[in-house]
Amino acid sequence: MNKKARKIALNSIITLKAKAGELMGLKDITLDAPKTKDAQDILKNIGIATKKVLFVVAKKDETILKSFRNLPKVKYLYADYLNPADLM
Repeated sequence: MNKKARKIALNSIITLKAKAGELMGLKDITLDAPKTKDAQDILKNIGIATKKVLFVVAKKDETILKSFRNLPKVKYLYADYLNPADLM
């Protein structure tokens, strides 16, 4: 897939998800230690603990990665590697 088609596909999918209310943005998630229980509590407090979640972050954060990677319905992805298949 070329860059132009990929960008158009990403924008279209993000727009559709936003209109459907399926996107959520979180500002400043900080965890003191890499604990899966803390990550699970965050998802539970938001109300999405039982849903499939694509967690997209702007930069590498080992604490967040280690906290969320053991959750079965959560996929962790860097913003640079975001693709249409993962968004669907």
